[in-house]
Amino acid sequence: MQSSKPSESATAASTKRFRAWFSLQPPTLAHCRVVVLAGGTSSEREVSLQSGRNVLATLEDNRDGLGPNQVDWIEIEADGRWKFGAESKALPAALSWLDRVDLVFIALHGGSGEDGTLQGLFDSLGQAYIGPGVFASAVAMDKFHSRTLARAAGLTVAKAWLFRREGNATQVQAERICAAAPHGLAVKPRCGGSSVGMFRVSQAHELLPAVQAVLADGDDALVEAWIEGVEVSCGLLGNQGMQANCFTPIGIEPKQGRFFDYQQKYDSEAGAGEFCPPRGLDQTCLKAVQTASIQAHQSLRCDGYSRSDFIIPSAGQTAQLAAPDTMRAESEGIGPGDSAPVFLELNTLPGLTERSLLPQSAREQGLSYRHLCLWVLELARRRFAAGVPRANAPALGAKP
Repeated sequence: MQSSKPSESATAASTKRFRAWFSLQPPTLAHCRVVVLAGGTSSEREVSLQSGRNVLATLEDNRDGLGPNQVDWIEIEADGRWKFGAESKALPAALSWLDRVDLVFIALHGGSGEDGTLQGLFDSLGQAYIGPGVFASAVAMDKFHSRTLARAAGLTVAKAWLFRREGNATQVQAERICAAAPHGLAVKPRCGGSSVGMFRVSQAHELLPAVQAVLADGDDALVEAWIEGVEVSCGLLGNQGMQANCFTPIGIEPKQGRFFDYQQKYDSEAGAGEFCPPRGLDQTCLKAVQTASIQAHQSLRCDGYSRSDFIIPSAGQTAQLAAPDTMRAESEGIGPGDSAPVFLELNTLPGLTERSLLPQSAREQGLSYRHLCLWVLELARRRFAAGVPRANAPALGAKP
């Protein structure tokens, strides 16, 4: 992992760029009680546990006095039961553990923890939690619908085809798709994450097996034209109705012959190189990525924080791009271009592990990991107006 550290001048310049509501030091959360919720039943369970442990550790280290006065841990086990200390309960009995909790820090990735299911449950209980609500969570998890909204907002996307679980994929379809995308294809689960179950194919005879492998795991298969170029990711903080604060984009350079798959994301020794700011991209390009990230965040109606992933296409990729949204193209003169960032996906609960991209780019702006987590909690408190402490709560006291 490679990431530059902010100099004093860079930190000062970053501070000036932040909007009036934001400062590098967040407001105090001293009267809040927080539960970190991690684990889950998805294929990203182990990543979630890493994120959750990091969040718990930084919130417990309250030497600056800014953090919650109580932080506890609940783990969702692989079978869906909730575990607190040595005790394990199924829903709804486990919800009693949240009776006097002000904010839930959801450190879950994928599955019901990130697709709006858990968010809907918390909404019905009146329980405040970090990150976006049901709509944004559900749409962002669904890569087919998220790209549709992003395209409608004016963002550039790759050509795409959807194979449904109940359908029958044919070799004729495969040959037509490959002809329409001469530079290759990406095959991925419609609602997956962390590049789990993703394939890169270049020949028609490779496409059907890849699609069938995704369908066999119980999800629809999204096929997108492969875009050659520089992969970048851009995180931000902000609720709907306020100007988002974008961090410096981070460039991703997988090892030779690889794409940014699960191993490249999380292997600290053999994984991809990550550079903040990206190498070889000028300020105009970086600004375009930040603008596109804000557009994605707002069009999917996200709150709290998000991280959007893009490809800056190399020359000659126009054939791989989808035609622009007709109405926007007519009204605003939008057309596909080789240099416009190509939207891949938006993450509503970005990873918070040691290898995760969001903390790296936040650090480049002068925002520490701890202050990033505190700002995520503060934005949730503002969204839910959850500033009143739940007094006299018994200590949960469970640690992972």
